[in-house]
Amino acid sequence: MIQIIIVCILVLLGIYCFKFYPLERRNTKKLAFSALIIIITLILKRLTIMVPLFGAESLKIGFEYIPVMLAGVILSPSYAYLIGLITDLLGLVISPTGFPFFGFTLNQVLIGLIPSLIAVKVKNVDGKRFSKIVCLMIALFGGAGSLFVALQKTISIGKVTYTLTSLQKGVMIGLCLIASIGFILFMLKRTKNMKDNDVLLFGTWLLSVILVELAITFCLIPFWLQIMYGIPFVVSVSIRVIKACFIIPLEIIIGFPLLKQMDKLYK
Repeated sequence: MIQIIIVCILVLLGIYCFKFYPLERRNTKKLAFSALIIIITLILKRLTIMVPLFGAESLKIGFEYIPVMLAGVILSPSYAYLIGLITDLLGLVISPTGFPFFGFTLNQVLIGLIPSLIAVKVKNVDGKRFSKIVCLMIALFGGAGSLFVALQKTISIGKVTYTLTSLQKGVMIGLCLIASIGFILFMLKRTKNMKDNDVLLFGTWLLSVILVELAITFCLIPFWLQIMYGIPFVVSVSIRVIKACFIIPLEIIIGFPLLKQMDKLYK
C-alpha cells in the first residue's frame, strides 16, 4: 500500500512540475548540464560509504546530494524532477538491490526539487531581506528540534526501552541550539560584504541544504527504515544528528563556490 501511495505522490509531483515549469527542450546547454549532473551523481553514489545500523546498511555517508541540489538551484523544477528520477532509476540498474522501494526514489526527486522550488519562489526577493528570513527560519528549526528532544522520554530498541536522562536531553538540545546559532552567525558574517545577488544566492543555497537535510535525512529516511527494517524512528534520527553536524557545513562550504560558477555559466 505504501508503495502505491509513494508512486501516486511521484506522479502528482511530475504533473505539477511539467505543468507549471515546462522543459525548455531546445535548450541544449541545460540538457547537457542535466546529463553531466546525473553522471557525477552516479559516480558519487559509488563512492558513498554505507554504515550498518541494527543489521541493515542504513546510514549513508557521502556527498551525492550536492550535484543534485546544485542542479535544482540552477535549473527549473521540471529538470530537477527528471534528474532525481533518472539518477535513482539508473542507480537501480547499475547496482540492483532486489525489488525497489519507491520511498528512496521520492527522496532523490525531492533532493533536487526542494532547492529548485526555493530558487523559483525567492528569485525576485531582496537579498538582504531574504537573509533575515533564512536566519529566522534557522532559529525556528533549532527551537523545534530542541522541543522535539525535550518531549522524548524514552527510546525503544527492539523489546528494550531506554529512558533518556536529563543530561542526554541537555546535550542533544545544546547541539541543536549551537548548530542554529552557528548557522545564523555564519550567514550574517558571510553575507556582510556580498552583493545583493550573491546574498540571495547564498541564502538560497543555505536554506536548500538545511531543508533537504531536515526533510530527507531527519524525516523521510528514518520513516522508510522503520517501515522496511523496524529501526526505531527516534534512534535513526538521533544517529543522523551527529552525521549532520559534519555533513551540513561541508555541503554549504563546498557547494556555494560551485554554485556561483554554475550560476554564471548556465543562467
